[in-house]
Amino acid sequence: MGPGPAFGPRRAMASRRRRAPFARRLFRKGLSGPGKTISGMTQNFIAVDRDQAFLMPPSLQEWLPEGHLAWCLLDVVGEMDLSVFYARYRPDGWGRPAYEPSMMVALILYSYCKGQRSSRGIERECWEDVAYRVICANLTPDHVTINRFRCEHQDALAELFGQVLRLCAKAGMVNVG
Repeated sequence: MGPGPAFGPRRAMASRRRRAPFARRLFRKGLSGPGKTISGMTQNFIAVDRDQAFLMPPSLQEWLPEGHLAWCLLDVVGEMDLSVFYARYRPDGWGRPAYEPSMMVALILYSYCKGQRSSRGIERECWEDVAYRVICANLTPDHVTINRFRCEHQDALAELFGQVLRLCAKAGMVNVG
């Protein structure tokens, strides 16, 4: 039997042994300071600490400016009659907890205003976009939940869009007719 392949386990161990002293020296010196620099090198970086917890609970009201579309839409949804949406849920509270219908309505209206109609896209925005996070109060409904809500309340949503147009016409924002 011959000496074996040129790149076998023995060859890999030998190359690791050659690199080991340098690696040991590097890790013995270690990384220093809050900027995590190699000893002897000066850097001026802002420390990145993704494990830092909030010292005070964040306020969602500070995340968006006062006149943002999301705040306007939340006010409008607060003024609407959403009893049709609430009627589909059991009054005794049995079953899995559902997302608040007013939140889901605001989420769908806002996403349609922004041109996002895909339930997967809406779910992604709930994770990534600050305005969506404000509307959802930092909750992230999944795409199936969003789509089921849309399908189950299809007629009520159509009537709701009519209410929105009437409110906009009343405020002088659009001309209907």
